[in-house]
Amino acid sequence: MPESEEAASVPRVAKDDQTYARLVAVARAEFLGSGFAGATVASIAAKAGISKKTVYQYAASKEALMYEVVADACQTLFSAIFTSASSDLVRSEVAHCLIEFCLLSTSEDGVTAHRLAIGEARQFPKMAQAYKDALEAYVIEPLAAWVRRQNDLGRLRADDPKLAADMLACMVVSPFVRDLSLGVRPKPTRDEIERTVSTALNLFHAGVAARLD
Repeated sequence: MPESEEAASVPRVAKDDQTYARLVAVARAEFLGSGFAGATVASIAAKAGISKKTVYQYAASKEALMYEVVADACQTLFSAIFTSASSDLVRSEVAHCLIEFCLLSTSEDGVTAHRLAIGEARQFPKMAQAYKDALEAYVIEPLAAWVRRQNDLGRLRADDPKLAADMLACMVVSPFVRDLSLGVRPKPTRDEIERTVSTALNLFHAGVAARLD
């Protein structure tokens, strides 16, 4: 029976158990090691110590399993960064959030999520969109809310707060994640990340600080 037909015949079950965590961990390693095309549900099931039928109780297809891997990584990485944040954050608190964002993004799971999303984006645009949506919800939107508040207080003058927030986040993480994804640099130290965040915030404020006309 084709995998897609077998998958469609099996109902989904709850995912809050150890089997799901083990399945996602094995699938992440398989997709990274073999690529999406090279990885098979049979191999993933065998290495996770479960049957293919059990895999399909958690993900209806190999494509759905890829989505689960990326979504799980995004949720784990980014959901807690701005949980206590508000638009009244001072610069030191924003710096702390950006440092945490960079530490998570440059962790093994962070680089894994990035590689999977970028590597399979053209073939699986919905998966790539889920990755982008997670970044926006957990990082960009809270930063944009802070920028809007600073605008209202007369401290900043950013015409497009969301774009400004996106650019600030990119200044912090993009060079690290790019080089780590290519395998051309070691994982940055916390000191490196703190210096990068400080420089990024200095550049950001220099560019959008309110000026007396």
